[in-house]
Amino acid sequence: MESFVGSKRVKGVSVKGVASFHDDATGSKRGTNSIYSFSLDGVQFCHLGDLGHELSSAAVEEIGKVDVLFVPVGGYFTIGPETATRVCEQLKPKIIIPMHYRMPELASMFGQLKRVDDFLEGKSSIERIKEPFLSVEEGKLPKEPRILVLFLK
Repeated sequence: MESFVGSKRVKGVSVKGVASFHDDATGSKRGTNSIYSFSLDGVQFCHLGDLGHELSSAAVEEIGKVDVLFVPVGGYFTIGPETATRVCEQLKPKIIIPMHYRMPELASMFGQLKRVDDFLEGKSSIERIKEPFLSVEEGKLPKEPRILVLFLK
């Protein structure tokens, strides 16, 4: 999907693109980034893409309600564990899915990235899903935030 800011219908789904940056220097190092927010079957999803900074209050307001958040946690190219934690606190999702972190089989290519466990440290309500997918239903969202780590092998 081509990067965009604003509202657009993509294959019948209304998607909102929110402007952000790929770094913490207003894009001067790595350029811009789009955050995507969309609803499926009553569940509000938000994919932060390659976010490189904490969100402004205006961005949080523009994104709106978030049930399921895909958040980069690996650092180096995106936000790291500490900033990712603050962004999760800003958006208050019910389900947090970490992404863009170092995996053992890719360590030679992306060894500078932090591990997912660096993000998980000190947090509770963590579940490692053994499949590379999950099912989310509007009426079955957790009351308290839950972190789901997808198994990708």
